[in-house]
Amino acid sequence: MHVYPLDSKTKEGNLFWTLPKRPPAHAQYDKSNPLHQKFITALACLRATIFFIEIPSKQPRSETFRKQCSDAADHFKVPAFVPNDAKAKEIQDQVNKAGKKDDEEEKEEQKEQQVEDDTEAKLSDFKQLFKSLKLDTSKPLDEFFIRKEDFEKDNDANYHIDIIHAMANCRAVNYKLDEMDWLTTKLKAGRIVPALATTTAAIAGLQTLEMVKTIIGVKKVDMKSAFLNLAVPVLQAAEPGDVKKEKLLKDLEVSIWDRWELKDFK
Repeated sequence: MHVYPLDSKTKEGNLFWTLPKRPPAHAQYDKSNPLHQKFITALACLRATIFFIEIPSKQPRSETFRKQCSDAADHFKVPAFVPNDAKAKEIQDQVNKAGKKDDEEEKEEQKEQQVEDDTEAKLSDFKQLFKSLKLDTSKPLDEFFIRKEDFEKDNDANYHIDIIHAMANCRAVNYKLDEMDWLTTKLKAGRIVPALATTTAAIAGLQTLEMVKTIIGVKKVDMKSAFLNLAVPVLQAAEPGDVKKEKLLKDLEVSIWDRWELKDFK
């Protein structure tokens, strides 16, 4: 909203904030707002559970306890917003990217090349750092003073649906969308979260394994292409095949991963 205020217009003279773009509204914390009270209380109780902290109330969903939590949160002062010119320019560049001219596209390519070079340098440093890290598995998990939370939508006492309901409705208010009641949130989360916790999580885990192998530089025989079907269920892993190459000349083969850089020899 700092970069594009409500009265901002496009180069064609139309208002920038027209559907499907929705302008977000600034959310000012109000300790007397029931929605804010629910958000603060649910988040506090959930974090307390994770860090083995006793919740100081037998009725954490009562209006009295929610008011106590919201009063405590009211003492926290949010730092004043300071505009970031670099971030503002980045947002403008993203919006204007579709309308760039050839010379601007060339500058953008040069910038992307510089970013790619910087990324390669950082990646090398990260590889060295990754190889130096060692996890101490001799200590039990409790000694780290934190425990995991397994999502369970049917346990109304674990604050999982409470925090999802509060956060979703806070965001709905930001964008002037209809709020959802607690039961609707529970039903929707019951469908979405299991999908994230099964197929999405499995694929992310398998990808991470292959990424770790790539970082430490294993042989191709140790890499795996995975075929996953949770409906059956079945998980098949196989050694990935060689990339397909096209023979251009007697001693020249190329694949889709090859890149040729043509330079001006004037």
